[in-house]
Amino acid sequence: KMKNEKSPFFVSVVIPIDDLGAAEMAVLSDVQHMLDAFYSDYEILLVASNELFKEHNSAVVSLLEEIPSIRYIQLQKGLSTQILFECGTENSIGDFVVLFDLNKDPISLIRKGVEQSAKGVDVIVGVANFNNSVWYEIGRRCASLLLRLSEYNIPQNASNFRVLSRRTVNAIFSAGRQSQDFFMRIQNCGFDWEPLHYCSNSRNKKNFNEGIRKTLDLMVFNSLKPLRLVSILGFAGSFFAFFFALYSLVIQFVKTNVVEGWTSIFLLISFFFLLQFVMLSFISEYLARLLKDWNRESDYAVMFERN
Repeated sequence: KMKNEKSPFFVSVVIPIDDLGAAEMAVLSDVQHMLDAFYSDYEILLVASNELFKEHNSAVVSLLEEIPSIRYIQLQKGLSTQILFECGTENSIGDFVVLFDLNKDPISLIRKGVEQSAKGVDVIVGVANFNNSVWYEIGRRCASLLLRLSEYNIPQNASNFRVLSRRTVNAIFSAGRQSQDFFMRIQNCGFDWEPLHYCSNSRNKKNFNEGIRKTLDLMVFNSLKPLRLVSILGFAGSFFAFFFALYSLVIQFVKTNVVEGWTSIFLLISFFFLLQFVMLSFISEYLARLLKDWNRESDYAVMFERN
């Protein structure tokens, strides 16, 4: 291969943004120059969820005039970063889709990730050197069992950086919205993945409160296994209540010195616990069905798009 020959792969770089200042414009320009130097075909998808960017905003117009190969997608206000990544990925057309954080990831990471994925790995997961707090690290170890129960297979200290092959992207969106968390859907799509270790440009720490919120969110909204476990526990409790009711009857007939009223009280308690556990089990099953149907809905709406 000639030294100046460009790669034949079409690369889509998805970047969520919340500002279009001079610093962001400079980094975007560097990203475009790097892509133009190594790839014949590429696109940069900027996805925003900020009400300041109107359809004819001067910053957007200036961006499209100064930097080529930009696709700007404006979503409604108040969406999370992972939904911005999801929108950009779903609207991408490249052979490889790179999820890139403008303020945290080094530009050289794009080429490294694409080259690693081109060797036959469908998913590349960025693992950064986050300087987490001590309490976060302790909580992360304690929550490992709960995360495994929630089908959380993402490596520790994983960043938002991903490189996805086209067949991975097709599989993610053709299989339906099986869980709310986009990065969990990527990890559980069934394709092989490899980590890509790098030094992040950000010095932000993951804190303990953030970890608790994330763990609860993953357990409640992103997997039905915890809810299924609650259902099993409910049915098990109903069986225990039923057998305890039988035990109280047996004691009544076998022993002669049973305290008056003991059998009737425990029969009533066991009966009501039986009803309660059965109802909780069925409620858990209906909640599981509702969550499964709810997660199929779209998380965003495109307000406008500019090329």
